[in-house]
Amino acid sequence: MPRTACDVCYNKKEKCVFDGDSTFCNFCVAHRQPCRLTRPERRMGRPPVVKNLPHGHSGIILGLDLPTSHKPSYSRSQSNKQSIQFQSPRDLGLEQGNLNSLVLLRSSANKHHLLNALTDRQIFYTFHRNFMIGPSFAESFRLSIQTILPCSNISLLKAYDAVFAVWDDVGQRVKPPEEIDLSEGRDCLKNLVQFSSTSDLLDNASILMLGQILIVYHLFTTCTSAWAINRHAILSAKKSYSDLLAQPIFDPISITPILFDTAESLIRREIPVIQVPKTDRFIVDRSVGLCWSLLPLLHELCEVSERMKTWSSQDLLKQSRERLSEVDDAFTAVERAIRAWEPSAPPTLFEDFTSIEVAAMLTQARVYRTAALLLIHRLRYPLGVGDAVARWHANMICAELTGFVNLTPEDMRGLPVGLPLLVAMLETRESASRIIRGLGLFASHPQHLAALDDFVGLAWAARRGGFQGLWFDLVHVSLQVPVVP
Repeated sequence: MPRTACDVCYNKKEKCVFDGDSTFCNFCVAHRQPCRLTRPERRMGRPPVVKNLPHGHSGIILGLDLPTSHKPSYSRSQSNKQSIQFQSPRDLGLEQGNLNSLVLLRSSANKHHLLNALTDRQIFYTFHRNFMIGPSFAESFRLSIQTILPCSNISLLKAYDAVFAVWDDVGQRVKPPEEIDLSEGRDCLKNLVQFSSTSDLLDNASILMLGQILIVYHLFTTCTSAWAINRHAILSAKKSYSDLLAQPIFDPISITPILFDTAESLIRREIPVIQVPKTDRFIVDRSVGLCWSLLPLLHELCEVSERMKTWSSQDLLKQSRERLSEVDDAFTAVERAIRAWEPSAPPTLFEDFTSIEVAAMLTQARVYRTAALLLIHRLRYPLGVGDAVARWHANMICAELTGFVNLTPEDMRGLPVGLPLLVAMLETRESASRIIRGLGLFASHPQHLAALDDFVGLAWAARRGGFQGLWFDLVHVSLQVPVVP
């Protein structure tokens, strides 16, 4: 940025003051706001003579003598509401040199690795590939992170440092427990807890991203607090979530936490923090894929499930026919809507994404719909009842995902299908377990996968032991790790 007063200082009729080679002026840094220069620079030389020209290109090119009353018509926008559209990090004054300065000022031993992971496109995808459907999503995700970095008070960089500290990049695995220092992650968690609810979009986007980085950190280490971290971040950003959703540049940051919370809520029979607001645009996200329009139906399923949670499976079996039909009607309405649901896609889908990525997103949409139907079935029937129908749904999920794992390159196995595979493992254990081990996220988190296996093993032991309850009844006492969507 040239050493000219930025917009803020210019409006205050003051000059910008810089520290060293920093491209952010001291005032903007102190007030955590973009330091940018958007007004046009003064043209050098004598100002041009203003002449009246005919309107329209044809009149000028052909030298036509058009009457001065012939003026072009302009249509007024239907809405007078003003909104700020963030297009890229450059809009916020974040140039490549500024990002380098932000990262290299850190005293961490991983700062050069961190800089490469946030700036180099290929390294960024390699490091984040388990958290997106395919490489076509990488650039928008990278730009989103770069957009919020200057306003995050280096909390995001500290969180990335904590993740790098526990990850063995050479072996592509989590370091052994004796080599891990948990102090950095503990400090980052304190930073997240200290964040208060705010209406600032960049602050809220930073909170949501910090929550996601800390979820990954906890998957690498203790593997127990991820859901609480995610819900705290969503609650902190809840007030302005609709405004975040109106800014497409924040999609890679703002949508994934909702899918995570929805998956956890389905398994734990809770209600997600946010009910997805309606939007007029197509949303194709790095984690949700084409399932954005399915989330409101899953939220409705969570509401019905939570409402019926006070009824035990034995109570359900003993209720009168009238009460049972009432329960069945509640699930039937959302079941009918989920069966009828089809993913909606923008007309440019095949232009924006590769054929493999489109196939992956369609596969994800089908298995999530099937998983939702399987969840409804198991909310109605305890273990040992209706097993044939449950196995049919589980086999459909496994059939879809077997083809995906066999045909997809290893660096594109970050498809978020953990929830469908978990519910499938409870019905057809061997097939689903074999598939889930081939997915990138679970292959690199052996501790998390082992904990899921323990829960599935307990559910199968309960089934063989004559347990007549819903497997949901076992979740709160036996499933201590997060449900990765």
